[in-house]
Amino acid sequence: MKKYFLSALLLLLSSNAIGEVTAEDAERFQDEITLQPYFYLGFGHAKFKAGSAINQTTKEVSNVYLNPASADGFGVKVKYNVDTMLDIVGGAGYNSAHVDQTIKDADASFSWINYSGSLIVKTPNYYVFLKSPLRWYGGLGFDYYNSPELIIKGWANVNGKYTSKIGYHALLGTEFRDKESLSVFMEARYRVATVESTSMQFNGAIAYDLVAPDGTHLRTMNLSAIELALGLNWYF
Repeated sequence: MKKYFLSALLLLLSSNAIGEVTAEDAERFQDEITLQPYFYLGFGHAKFKAGSAINQTTKEVSNVYLNPASADGFGVKVKYNVDTMLDIVGGAGYNSAHVDQTIKDADASFSWINYSGSLIVKTPNYYVFLKSPLRWYGGLGFDYYNSPELIIKGWANVNGKYTSKIGYHALLGTEFRDKESLSVFMEARYRVATVESTSMQFNGAIAYDLVAPDGTHLRTMNLSAIELALGLNWYF
């Protein structure tokens, strides 16, 4: 999956712009509302050891690692075109953290619903690939992390609920448009956010905080990460 993202990015970066589109083309591709279904991969460094177990026969130690910052997801955004250089974007998506599971019959997850808004500045359209328009864009925005939840089953049963919180992001992307009603976009986004637990249960008992075997506190989760997104623009 990550190789596919990198190949698509290299293809876009290697394309040579040979001129701006005409005024007629610019007007033809001037649309007010866009629907954007997308999926993405997250890359972060908030990995911690969520649990461990010892095989009583071999004495081998197995671990479950959870990285809440490195989350994959999918969602949909709606983009409103203010003018030829400015967009306002809002959306919602589902995020699920990466889990490196090595304990048999154990499972761990950290997930949340994400709502976002962005203000986007765009470059003019350029001809590439047989005169199909391509443009770059960048922007700033906010994310609302709705009801993050930590669930660990196996070595112990943990259920942690975390605060809904607002975070921030910056993004840079490119859009390739070969059809009047459809285009492909790829973007990189850096997000910043930290959430804290509002309740924590350990094997059914209420706990204020839990400390993982490596000393990491589970009360606070750092969700800051870099995301690579790939999706479609449907203009209507």
